[in-house]
Amino acid sequence: MKRSIQILVVIAALTGCVDRTQPGDPPDLDEAAQRYAAQLCETESACQCQGFGSQEACEADAKAAFATLAEAADFDMECFEQVMAASFWQSCPGGSMIGDSIPDCEVFRGHADNHESCEIYPALLALNIRGVCGDGLACVPSVGECLEVGAVPDWKQEGEPCSEDLVYPCYGSLYCDEGVCQPMHPEGAACSDPRACSGLTYCQGLGQAEAGICAPLIEMGAACDPSDVANCKPDGSIAAQCNPVTGVCESPRPYVCYFLE
Repeated sequence: MKRSIQILVVIAALTGCVDRTQPGDPPDLDEAAQRYAAQLCETESACQCQGFGSQEACEADAKAAFATLAEAADFDMECFEQVMAASFWQSCPGGSMIGDSIPDCEVFRGHADNHESCEIYPALLALNIRGVCGDGLACVPSVGECLEVGAVPDWKQEGEPCSEDLVYPCYGSLYCDEGVCQPMHPEGAACSDPRACSGLTYCQGLGQAEAGICAPLIEMGAACDPSDVANCKPDGSIAAQCNPVTGVCESPRPYVCYFLE
């Protein structure tokens, strides 16, 4: 799996884009969804992302997300073929190693207006990063709305109602617990939510029990529990992961794994 990025880029360029339709034919979205899901989940397995319990579960999730977004956004088949031929599918490099291997186009283009509700589909990040949001807008998962690029989200303050379905709807060192924004817990405190611990800590033991303890993030090369969430300390700006095979914090994390969180 460890090949040089330069060789992979050449392979992708030689592979090119395969035109599977005749001029004027509508794209076969079911076939496209199946091809994408199979490619994504084969790579997920090869890179040991452990986002799903099985390849079948991974493919089912990816196809469901694909179908949902296809109903609300325009589909670009030419861009889709460019993504499918991209080199990052052929190895497990970290995000800092991807460079220009991702095509500069969007497979799905939405039309939702400013402040309309939206959702980011992690399994589709190679195809779309704006959800259903229109041009000049970005889907901000912390508030679940389309906002102008660079706009400050309306995060909730302590004591205000919030939705636990959103990623980080509360401001700063707050998190959403039982529908209300509350302060995160310090090191040593009990926790029952992976977002509950403040600073450079994580909820240790939550992966195997209903509750854990806020503990310091684990350094690179040290032992870790793959069932815990976000328990490895980043190496500078490079994200890390707890390798599910070795049980050790490693860096860089395979880029494709970010599609499966």
